[in-house]
Amino acid sequence: RSSTRIANWTIAANIRTRLTKACKKAGIIYGRFKKGGFILHDCRHIFNTNMRKAEVQESVIMAITGYSSREIFDRYNVVDKEDTRNAVDKLEVFFQNVTLNVNKAKNKPFRRKGLIM
Repeated sequence: RSSTRIANWTIAANIRTRLTKACKKAGIIYGRFKKGGFILHDCRHIFNTNMRKAEVQESVIMAITGYSSREIFDRYNVVDKEDTRNAVDKLEVFFQNVTLNVNKAKNKPFRRKGLIM
């Protein structure tokens, strides 16, 4: 057991070292305690959010990521300005369609049980 823990710690340390070097090379701030710093755990948020934006079903995202509850899914899902803008755009399209349907209905006689009113 202890050899497995040491191996896992060594792998994690190696990943962290490589990520630190890659971030430095790319000009990205790295570190949990640095303002705006990137850490590997951020990838969970990025993956979850991008999968949702790609319109992958939430249940599928949860199966891939291993999230056991909706609460965990929501924790890693980021709703941003793009999401809210898209929601408002969809609502506008919805209201345009409602208006078109109402206008079409005004120009047609109302039928009820075969009678024209």
